Amino acid sequence: MRNTALHPKQQTAESDFIIVGSGAGGGPLACNLAKNGFRVLVLEAGGWDAPEVAQVPAFHAHASEHPDLSWEFFVKHYANPKQPDSKWDNARGGIFYPRTATVGGCTVHNAMITICGPTGDWDEIAKITKDNSWSGERMRTYFERLEHCDYVPRPDGNHDSFFEKIWDRIRGIFGIGPRDNPGRHGFDGWLHTTVADPELGLKDQELVEEILSALAATLIDQGVGAIATIESFLVDLFGDKIKARFDPNNWETMKRRPEGVMLVPIAVRDGQRSSPRDCLSQVQKEHPERLIIWPETLVTEIIFDREPGQAGEPAAIGVRFLQGKHLYKAHPEPSSWAGTAGEVYCRGEVILCGGAYNTPQLLKLSGIGPKTELDSAKLQIKVRVDLPGVGTNLQDRYEIAVISEVEKDFLLLKNLAMGEPAPGQQPDAALKEWREQKTGLYASNAVIVGILKKSRPGLAAPDLFIFALPGFFKGYYKGYSANRASPDLATKHNLVTWLVFKAHTKNRAGTVTLRSRNPLDMPEINFHYFYEGTDAGEGEDLNATTEGFKFIRKINTVAMERGVVKGEVWPRPEDNVQDEAAIRDFIAREAWGHHASCSCPIGADGDPMAVLDSRFRVRGARNLRVVDASVFPRIPGFFIVTNVYMISEKASDVIAEDNRNRIGKWNR
Repeated sequence: MRNTALHPKQQTAESDFIIVGSGAGGGPLACNLAKNGFRVLVLEAGGWDAPEVAQVPAFHAHASEHPDLSWEFFVKHYANPKQPDSKWDNARGGIFYPRTATVGGCTVHNAMITICGPTGDWDEIAKITKDNSWSGERMRTYFERLEHCDYVPRPDGNHDSFFEKIWDRIRGIFGIGPRDNPGRHGFDGWLHTTVADPELGLKDQELVEEILSALAATLIDQGVGAIATIESFLVDLFGDKIKARFDPNNWETMKRRPEGVMLVPIAVRDGQRSSPRDCLSQVQKEHPERLIIWPETLVTEIIFDREPGQAGEPAAIGVRFLQGKHLYKAHPEPSSWAGTAGEVYCRGEVILCGGAYNTPQLLKLSGIGPKTELDSAKLQIKVRVDLPGVGTNLQDRYEIAVISEVEKDFLLLKNLAMGEPAPGQQPDAALKEWREQKTGLYASNAVIVGILKKSRPGLAAPDLFIFALPGFFKGYYKGYSANRASPDLATKHNLVTWLVFKAHTKNRAGTVTLRSRNPLDMPEINFHYFYEGTDAGEGEDLNATTEGFKFIRKINTVAMERGVVKGEVWPRPEDNVQDEAAIRDFIAREAWGHHASCSCPIGADGDPMAVLDSRFRVRGARNLRVVDASVFPRIPGFFIVTNVYMISEKASDVIAEDNRNRIGKWNR
């Protein structure tokens, strides 16, 4: 039920599980446990209602700053910034890092890009933990389970004989997909995936030319001399049938770990965002007695069965919370009201799914974390479990933009506001089309094309994802969705932004520390970029990001030769970002990220910095787990949300298995 009533202290445990957070980790987990017979209580700090911008795929930037959804974190990239970042907010003492508080979490504002991380990411966890259930081959089954692929044909499934089933099993042992589904896509899951309608792009000559330039630069970079083949290559890319080699989620393609141009799958269903929010709504309708969601409920502390210092491992039995709107100080306009306090208990486990910032914060507030921090004169929090790894190992991508002006306006953007109309104004033509038919430009996230690339030849797999979108985007700052820092560019329709994502970053030096004992305060977050990080000596992250930056310039050079691009607007010409040293300095100042993760990592039994075991259990405590982006030992893949969905599916099985006899029968 969508229960918005206040809930005072409850002494009786009415739920099997309490899940804190409803995003990429908590949402699918809650749905799966409820569907399989468990009674689940989800506590979500945000509200139920979501504005239209959260459903229109092209408005994802506006969703991230909408006052009904937004949590505004301000993070540091360096302990002592030596160089000014143009995105630095003096008033808030950091760089804007958008998060979301609503049912569905950050999956309600993200860009919906849905790309599986390489199998090697999972294999590494299996190696660290000696738990083969984490292998890339096995983890792929969770992607198949959660995906509802709408961009490749559904298999006919006519392989039901005994011998055909045995043959498919043998193929699976060797990592080969079934004969009628070699790409190993899923077709019955809760997350719908598609790709942008190519018909839209092919109608815009400027857009086509930009794609052609990217293709040309890619082929040149790979030593392919026949540039005359580009036009036929484009037809091949956007043909009637999606080609497996351009699908980054195709199992056979992934195993080859190719470089080159790729389509960009997105989580969209019938022109609208697809996310765990839809799954939660559906399962709650089907099982209202099993899935209970309390919105506007901020969890402030975990309740244990014993006081700090008492013998034995503490067992989580419930949580304390505050109920009310906009209580957490990350809200753009936090409430001055302290909220209504309450407690709730469970029969089974408390599962934290608050993300890379809030999960370590809640653990520390509950007495689980580094003793040196909790026991300090500043905090004086009684230590239940001395876990030095909580809030360490924080990681993120490095991202950087190169923005250019093309000769002519993009036809697709003509007369479009690329956002909701102001009060008293009429919606533009694209929004009218979306509202009436759920089609058109606004039915996608506006990403043009993607390129997988190795930053240096010796790498086993690509570590750069490079993609383009129309408009001006240089990173996150307050008002970025309306280009408030560059109002002269906000209404221009002839700009294209190329972005570099550095995957598998080496830096593991980020930290999440408590600002105070007040659970309404945001924690202190510092990523310790480049020169301060664990990659400071070799500089591989900065080297790789620099290579991606220079590759974008190669794309723009080709585009200039084709008469498409006028020149760069970011970096600004007056910044004189030309030689290697200037490029590296620019990246060190202006890079950002938005895939925070790894702050409560899974690790080996003998690792003192491991917060979790391979079954998501918090070490040193009972009945307490973490299922969110903080669990990864190393940041996975290119777009982390897909990997978080996959661990949520895995955790559903693990938690059900561990509790089948203890609480109730796991129905299959």
